[in-house]
Amino acid sequence: MDVEENIEKMKELQTIILDLLDCDDIERIDDELKHISSLCLQFQQDRHKLKSILYLIDKIAKNHHRCFNFNDKIFQVLLLFKTQIKQTFSNDEIFEIFKSNNRILLFLIEEGLFQIDESIALKMTNKNSKYKFSEYFWPELKTYIEKATDEIVPEIPDDFDEKRRIGENDSYICKLIRKDLIEDFVSFVNQSNSNLEAVIDISPYETNRFLMKKKPTLIEYAAFFGSIQILKYLFMNRVKLTASLWLYAIHGSNSEIIHFLEEQKVRPSDRTYNECIKESIKCHHNDIAAYFNDYISNDFDLWVSQQYFNGNIKQYSFHYYNYAFFPNDINEKNNFYYACNYDYYDIVEYFVNENNIDINEKMILNVMFLLMQFKNN
Repeated sequence: MDVEENIEKMKELQTIILDLLDCDDIERIDDELKHISSLCLQFQQDRHKLKSILYLIDKIAKNHHRCFNFNDKIFQVLLLFKTQIKQTFSNDEIFEIFKSNNRILLFLIEEGLFQIDESIALKMTNKNSKYKFSEYFWPELKTYIEKATDEIVPEIPDDFDEKRRIGENDSYICKLIRKDLIEDFVSFVNQSNSNLEAVIDISPYETNRFLMKKKPTLIEYAAFFGSIQILKYLFMNRVKLTASLWLYAIHGSNSEIIHFLEEQKVRPSDRTYNECIKESIKCHHNDIAAYFNDYISNDFDLWVSQQYFNGNIKQYSFHYYNYAFFPNDINEKNNFYYACNYDYYDIVEYFVNENNIDINEKMILNVMFLLMQFKNN
Protein backbone atom coordinates (compact mmCIF):
# COMPACT_ATOMS: atom_id res chain seq x y z
CA MET A 1 0.00 0.00 0.00
CA ASP A 2 1.55 3.35 -1.02
CA VAL A 3 1.52 6.38 1.26
CA GLU A 4 -1.34 8.18 -0.49
CA GLU A 5 -3.52 5.09 -0.39
CA ASN A 6 -2.70 4.72 3.30
CA ILE A 7 -3.78 8.31 3.97
CA GLU A 8 -7.06 7.69 2.16
CA LYS A 9 -7.69 4.59 4.30
CA MET A 10 -7.00 6.59 7.46
CA LYS A 11 -9.32 9.34 6.25
CA GLU A 12 -12.05 6.74 5.71
CA LEU A 13 -11.41 5.30 9.18
CA GLN A 14 -11.65 8.75 10.74
CA THR A 15 -14.99 9.35 9.03
CA ILE A 16 -16.42 6.03 10.23
CA ILE A 17 -15.33 6.64 13.83
CA LEU A 18 -16.88 10.12 13.81
CA ASP A 19 -20.11 8.72 12.34
CA LEU A 20 -20.12 6.05 15.03
CA LEU A 21 -19.77 8.62 17.81
CA ASP A 22 -22.70 10.65 16.49
CA CYS A 23 -24.93 7.58 16.10
CA ASP A 24 -27.46 6.35 18.67
CA ASP A 25 -28.89 3.46 16.60
CA ILE A 26 -27.62 0.18 18.09
CA GLU A 27 -27.81 -1.78 14.82
CA ARG A 28 -25.98 0.93 12.93
CA ILE A 29 -23.33 1.09 15.67
CA ASP A 30 -22.69 -2.64 15.22
CA ASP A 31 -22.39 -2.15 11.46
CA GLU A 32 -19.93 0.70 11.92
CA LEU A 33 -17.79 -1.40 14.27
CA LYS A 34 -17.73 -4.24 11.74
CA HIS A 35 -16.76 -1.74 9.05
CA ILE A 36 -13.87 -0.46 11.20
CA SER A 37 -12.68 -3.99 11.92
CA SER A 38 -12.77 -4.89 8.22
CA LEU A 39 -11.05 -1.69 7.13
CA CYS A 40 -8.23 -2.07 9.65
CA LEU A 41 -7.62 -5.77 9.10
CA GLN A 42 -4.66 -5.10 6.85
CA PHE A 43 -3.27 -2.47 9.26
CA GLN A 44 -3.23 -4.54 12.41
CA GLN A 45 -0.03 -6.48 11.71
CA ASP A 46 1.98 -3.30 11.07
CA ARG A 47 3.02 -1.64 14.34
CA HIS A 48 3.45 1.77 12.72
CA LYS A 49 0.03 1.77 11.09
CA LEU A 50 -1.53 0.46 14.29
CA LYS A 51 0.18 3.24 16.21
CA SER A 52 -1.31 5.81 13.83
CA ILE A 53 -4.76 4.32 14.46
CA LEU A 54 -4.26 4.63 18.22
CA TYR A 55 -3.09 8.23 17.85
CA LEU A 56 -6.22 8.97 15.82
CA ILE A 57 -8.47 7.40 18.48
CA ASP A 58 -6.63 9.29 21.22
CA LYS A 59 -7.01 12.68 19.51
CA ILE A 60 -10.71 12.17 18.84
CA ALA A 61 -11.39 10.85 22.34
CA LYS A 62 -9.66 13.82 23.98
CA ASN A 63 -11.24 16.59 21.97
CA HIS A 64 -14.43 15.61 20.15
CA HIS A 65 -17.81 16.64 21.52
CA ARG A 66 -18.97 13.98 23.97
CA CYS A 67 -22.26 12.85 22.58
CA PHE A 68 -24.47 9.89 23.57
CA ASN A 69 -22.44 7.02 25.16
CA PHE A 70 -19.27 8.66 23.90
CA ASN A 71 -16.73 6.81 26.06
CA ASP A 72 -18.42 3.45 25.59
CA LYS A 73 -18.15 3.80 21.82
CA ILE A 74 -14.48 4.78 22.04
CA PHE A 75 -13.84 1.72 24.18
CA GLN A 76 -15.67 -0.53 21.71
CA VAL A 77 -13.34 0.70 18.97
CA LEU A 78 -10.27 0.12 21.13
CA LEU A 79 -11.41 -3.41 21.93
CA LEU A 80 -11.26 -4.22 18.23
CA PHE A 81 -7.47 -3.92 18.58
CA LYS A 82 -7.08 -5.45 22.05
CA THR A 83 -5.03 -8.47 20.99
CA GLN A 84 -2.83 -6.45 18.64
CA ILE A 85 -2.18 -3.76 21.28
CA LYS A 86 -1.14 -6.38 23.83
CA GLN A 87 1.13 -8.19 21.39
CA THR A 88 2.66 -5.10 19.80
CA PHE A 89 3.31 -2.40 22.39
CA SER A 90 5.12 -2.31 25.71
CA ASN A 91 3.63 -0.79 28.83
CA ASP A 92 5.76 2.34 28.38
CA GLU A 93 4.76 2.71 24.72
CA ILE A 94 1.06 2.51 25.57
CA PHE A 95 1.57 5.18 28.21
CA GLU A 96 3.34 7.46 25.73
CA ILE A 97 0.47 7.17 23.26
CA PHE A 98 -2.33 7.82 25.77
CA LYS A 99 -0.57 9.77 28.52
CA SER A 100 -2.80 12.81 28.13
CA ASN A 101 -6.02 10.78 28.27
CA ASN A 102 -6.80 9.66 31.81
CA ARG A 103 -10.08 8.01 30.90
CA ILE A 104 -8.53 5.75 28.25
CA LEU A 105 -5.64 4.86 30.56
CA LEU A 106 -8.14 3.79 33.22
CA PHE A 107 -9.99 1.68 30.64
CA LEU A 108 -6.74 0.03 29.53
CA ILE A 109 -5.91 -0.77 33.16
CA GLU A 110 -9.31 -2.41 33.60
CA GLU A 111 -8.78 -4.42 30.40
CA GLY A 112 -5.34 -5.62 31.48
CA LEU A 113 -3.59 -3.77 28.64
CA PHE A 114 -1.73 -1.29 30.81
CA GLN A 115 -0.48 -1.12 34.38
CA ILE A 116 0.94 1.58 36.58
CA ASP A 117 4.25 0.05 37.59
CA GLU A 118 7.09 1.84 39.35
CA SER A 119 8.48 3.32 36.14
CA ILE A 120 5.10 4.73 35.09
CA ALA A 121 4.38 5.95 38.63
CA LEU A 122 7.60 7.97 38.60
CA LYS A 123 6.50 9.66 35.38
CA MET A 124 3.00 10.29 36.70
CA THR A 125 4.21 11.85 39.94
CA ASN A 126 6.96 13.96 38.38
CA LYS A 127 6.26 17.53 39.46
CA ASN A 128 7.64 18.86 36.18
CA SER A 129 5.16 16.88 34.09
CA LYS A 130 2.54 18.96 32.32
CA TYR A 131 0.03 16.15 32.86
CA LYS A 132 -1.63 15.83 36.26
CA PHE A 133 -2.37 12.27 37.32
CA SER A 134 -2.19 12.14 41.10
CA GLU A 135 -5.80 12.93 42.02
CA TYR A 136 -7.42 10.86 39.28
CA PHE A 137 -5.18 7.84 39.90
CA TRP A 138 -4.96 8.05 43.72
CA PRO A 139 -5.75 4.34 44.25
CA GLU A 140 -3.03 3.23 41.82
CA LEU A 141 -0.43 5.83 42.92
CA LYS A 142 -1.06 5.89 46.66
CA THR A 143 1.69 3.42 47.60
CA TYR A 144 4.30 5.11 45.40
CA ILE A 145 3.46 8.58 46.69
CA GLU A 146 3.67 7.46 50.33
CA LYS A 147 7.09 5.88 49.70
CA ALA A 148 8.52 8.83 47.78
CA THR A 149 7.21 11.78 49.80
CA ASP A 150 5.93 12.85 53.18
CA GLU A 151 2.66 13.83 51.55
CA ILE A 152 -0.44 12.51 53.27
CA VAL A 153 -2.73 10.84 50.78
CA PRO A 154 -6.34 11.82 51.46
CA GLU A 155 -9.11 9.29 51.83
CA ILE A 156 -11.14 8.89 48.69
CA PRO A 157 -14.96 8.79 48.73
CA ASP A 158 -16.88 5.55 48.31
CA ASP A 159 -18.18 6.64 44.89
CA PHE A 160 -14.72 7.67 43.62
CA ASP A 161 -14.47 4.90 41.01
CA GLU A 162 -17.93 5.63 39.64
CA LYS A 163 -17.19 9.35 39.34
CA ARG A 164 -13.84 8.92 37.64
CA ARG A 165 -15.38 6.48 35.15
CA ILE A 166 -17.94 9.15 34.26
CA GLY A 167 -15.01 11.52 33.85
CA GLU A 168 -16.93 14.77 34.27
CA ASN A 169 -17.15 17.50 36.87
CA ASP A 170 -19.37 16.01 39.58
CA SER A 171 -20.95 19.23 40.87
CA TYR A 172 -24.73 19.39 40.64
CA ILE A 173 -24.84 22.60 38.63
CA CYS A 174 -22.45 21.11 36.07
CA LYS A 175 -24.71 18.09 35.63
CA LEU A 176 -27.66 20.41 34.95
CA ILE A 177 -25.68 22.42 32.41
CA ARG A 178 -24.37 19.35 30.56
CA LYS A 179 -27.92 18.11 30.02
CA ASP A 180 -29.28 21.60 29.31
CA LEU A 181 -31.98 21.12 31.96
CA ILE A 182 -33.16 24.71 31.87
CA GLU A 183 -36.06 24.44 34.33
CA ASP A 184 -33.98 22.62 36.95
CA PHE A 185 -31.13 25.05 36.37
CA VAL A 186 -33.31 28.12 36.89
CA SER A 187 -34.85 26.60 40.01
CA PHE A 188 -31.44 25.73 41.44
CA VAL A 189 -29.75 29.10 40.85
CA ASN A 190 -32.77 30.94 42.27
CA GLN A 191 -33.02 28.78 45.37
CA SER A 192 -29.28 28.86 46.02
CA ASN A 193 -28.97 32.53 45.06
CA SER A 194 -26.09 31.57 42.79
CA ASN A 195 -23.87 34.12 41.12
CA LEU A 196 -24.56 33.68 37.40
CA GLU A 197 -21.06 34.92 36.59
CA ALA A 198 -19.36 32.43 38.91
CA VAL A 199 -16.52 30.19 37.77
CA ILE A 200 -16.59 26.42 38.09
CA ASP A 201 -14.02 24.87 40.39
CA ILE A 202 -11.61 22.29 38.99
CA SER A 203 -12.75 18.73 39.60
CA PRO A 204 -10.41 15.73 40.10
CA TYR A 205 -12.86 13.69 38.03
CA GLU A 206 -12.67 15.90 34.94
CA THR A 207 -11.01 14.12 32.00
CA ASN A 208 -11.44 16.62 29.16
CA ARG A 209 -8.02 18.17 28.47
CA PHE A 210 -9.50 21.54 27.53
CA LEU A 211 -11.53 21.85 30.74
CA MET A 212 -8.77 20.44 32.95
CA LYS A 213 -6.67 23.51 32.17
CA LYS A 214 -9.36 26.08 32.88
CA LYS A 215 -11.90 27.38 35.37
CA PRO A 216 -14.80 28.14 33.03
CA THR A 217 -17.66 30.45 33.88
CA LEU A 218 -21.18 29.02 33.85
CA ILE A 219 -21.84 30.48 30.39
CA GLU A 220 -18.55 29.10 29.03
CA TYR A 221 -19.41 25.67 30.42
CA ALA A 222 -22.83 25.88 28.77
CA ALA A 223 -21.21 26.76 25.43
CA PHE A 224 -18.77 23.86 25.82
CA PHE A 225 -21.62 21.35 26.08
CA GLY A 226 -23.82 22.98 23.45
CA SER A 227 -26.44 23.86 26.09
CA ILE A 228 -28.20 26.58 24.16
CA GLN A 229 -31.16 27.06 26.51
CA ILE A 230 -29.01 27.70 29.58
CA LEU A 231 -26.62 29.89 27.59
CA LYS A 232 -29.48 32.09 26.39
CA TYR A 233 -30.94 32.25 29.91
CA LEU A 234 -27.61 33.49 31.26
CA PHE A 235 -27.36 36.03 28.45
CA MET A 236 -30.90 37.30 29.14
CA ASN A 237 -29.85 37.74 32.75
CA ARG A 238 -27.01 40.06 31.76
CA VAL A 239 -24.11 37.65 31.75
CA LYS A 240 -21.60 39.12 29.32
CA LEU A 241 -20.73 37.37 26.07
CA THR A 242 -16.95 37.29 25.71
CA ALA A 243 -14.49 36.33 22.97
CA SER A 244 -13.52 33.23 24.95
CA LEU A 245 -16.93 31.72 24.21
CA TRP A 246 -15.86 30.93 20.65
CA LEU A 247 -13.48 28.12 21.62
CA TYR A 248 -15.95 26.71 24.13
CA ALA A 249 -18.71 26.80 21.50
CA ILE A 250 -16.50 24.95 19.02
CA HIS A 251 -16.11 22.13 21.54
CA GLY A 252 -19.88 22.18 22.05
CA SER A 253 -20.40 21.55 18.33
CA ASN A 254 -23.74 23.36 18.36
CA SER A 255 -24.11 25.50 15.24
CA GLU A 256 -26.97 27.41 16.88
CA ILE A 257 -24.60 28.75 19.53
CA ILE A 258 -22.01 29.72 16.92
CA HIS A 259 -24.65 31.61 14.92
CA PHE A 260 -25.93 33.19 18.13
CA LEU A 261 -22.44 34.58 18.84
CA GLU A 262 -22.33 35.94 15.29
CA GLU A 263 -25.76 37.55 15.64
CA GLN A 264 -24.65 39.21 18.88
CA LYS A 265 -21.51 40.45 17.08
CA VAL A 266 -19.15 38.67 19.45
CA ARG A 267 -15.74 38.42 17.82
CA PRO A 268 -13.02 35.86 18.58
CA SER A 269 -9.87 37.22 20.19
CA ASP A 270 -7.99 37.08 16.87
CA ARG A 271 -9.57 38.51 13.71
CA THR A 272 -7.93 35.79 11.59
CA TYR A 273 -10.13 33.08 13.15
CA ASN A 274 -6.94 31.05 13.33
CA GLU A 275 -7.59 29.82 16.88
CA CYS A 276 -11.13 28.86 15.88
CA ILE A 277 -9.87 26.84 12.93
CA LYS A 278 -7.17 25.20 15.06
CA GLU A 279 -9.66 24.25 17.77
CA SER A 280 -12.15 22.90 15.21
CA ILE A 281 -9.50 20.72 13.58
CA LYS A 282 -8.30 19.56 16.99
CA CYS A 283 -11.85 18.54 17.92
CA HIS A 284 -12.39 16.81 14.56
CA HIS A 285 -15.43 19.06 14.14
CA ASN A 286 -14.75 19.25 10.45
CA ASP A 287 -17.92 20.99 9.30
CA ILE A 288 -17.18 23.80 11.73
CA ALA A 289 -13.54 23.96 10.61
CA ALA A 290 -14.65 24.23 6.99
CA TYR A 291 -17.12 26.97 7.96
CA PHE A 292 -14.38 29.04 9.59
CA ASN A 293 -12.05 28.37 6.70
CA ASP A 294 -14.55 30.21 4.50
CA TYR A 295 -13.86 33.35 6.53
CA ILE A 296 -10.24 33.12 5.40
CA SER A 297 -11.01 32.17 1.80
CA ASN A 298 -13.24 35.23 1.43
CA ASP A 299 -10.69 37.69 2.83
CA PHE A 300 -7.31 37.81 1.12
CA ASP A 301 -5.53 39.50 4.06
CA LEU A 302 -6.73 36.83 6.43
CA TRP A 303 -5.77 34.12 3.97
CA VAL A 304 -2.23 35.49 3.73
CA SER A 305 -1.91 35.39 7.52
CA GLN A 306 -2.50 31.61 7.41
CA GLN A 307 0.41 30.83 5.13
CA TYR A 308 3.16 30.63 7.74
CA PHE A 309 5.10 27.43 8.15
CA ASN A 310 3.70 26.90 11.65
CA GLY A 311 0.21 27.85 12.76
CA ASN A 312 -1.57 26.82 9.57
CA ILE A 313 -4.19 24.27 8.60
CA LYS A 314 -1.69 21.70 7.36
CA GLN A 315 0.26 21.77 10.61
CA TYR A 316 -2.93 21.45 12.66
CA SER A 317 -4.11 18.51 10.58
CA PHE A 318 -0.86 16.63 11.19
CA HIS A 319 -0.70 17.58 14.85
CA TYR A 320 -4.22 16.35 15.62
CA TYR A 321 -4.31 13.43 13.18
CA ASN A 322 -7.19 15.02 11.33
CA TYR A 323 -6.84 13.42 7.91
CA ALA A 324 -9.80 15.38 6.53
CA PHE A 325 -7.52 18.44 6.18
CA PHE A 326 -4.39 16.71 4.95
CA PRO A 327 -2.81 18.41 1.91
CA ASN A 328 -3.73 17.06 -1.50
CA ASP A 329 -0.06 16.83 -2.46
CA ILE A 330 1.82 14.87 0.19
CA ASN A 331 5.11 15.52 -1.64
CA GLU A 332 5.39 19.12 -0.47
CA LYS A 333 8.60 19.45 1.53
CA ASN A 334 6.88 20.99 4.55
CA ASN A 335 4.95 17.77 5.01
CA PHE A 336 8.19 15.96 5.75
CA TYR A 337 8.77 18.25 8.72
CA TYR A 338 5.22 17.78 10.01
CA ALA A 339 5.46 14.01 9.60
CA CYS A 340 8.74 13.93 11.57
CA ASN A 341 7.41 16.18 14.29
CA TYR A 342 4.18 14.25 14.85
CA ASP A 343 5.36 10.66 14.43
CA TYR A 344 4.02 9.62 11.02
CA TYR A 345 6.50 6.84 10.39
CA ASP A 346 5.14 5.78 6.98
CA ILE A 347 5.18 9.31 5.57
CA VAL A 348 8.73 9.94 6.80
CA GLU A 349 9.84 6.62 5.35
CA TYR A 350 8.24 7.56 2.04
CA PHE A 351 10.15 10.85 1.91
CA VAL A 352 13.43 9.21 2.87
CA ASN A 353 13.07 6.50 0.22
CA GLU A 354 11.34 8.35 -2.62
CA ASN A 355 12.26 12.04 -2.40
CA ASN A 356 15.44 14.04 -2.51
CA ILE A 357 15.40 15.37 1.06
CA ASP A 358 18.16 17.55 2.49
CA ILE A 359 18.07 16.60 6.15
CA ASN A 360 20.42 19.50 7.00
CA GLU A 361 17.83 22.16 6.19
CA LYS A 362 17.06 24.25 9.28
CA MET A 363 13.33 23.80 8.86
CA ILE A 364 13.64 20.04 9.34
CA LEU A 365 13.39 19.17 13.03
CA ASN A 366 13.60 15.79 14.72
CA VAL A 367 14.71 14.11 11.49
CA MET A 368 17.85 12.47 12.84
CA PHE A 369 15.83 10.98 15.68
CA LEU A 370 13.39 9.45 13.22
CA LEU A 371 16.17 8.15 10.98
CA MET A 372 17.73 6.41 13.96
CA GLN A 373 14.36 4.75 14.58
CA PHE A 374 14.38 3.47 10.99
CA LYS A 375 17.86 2.09 11.47
CA ASN A 376 16.87 0.27 14.65
CA ASN A 377 13.67 -1.31 13.28
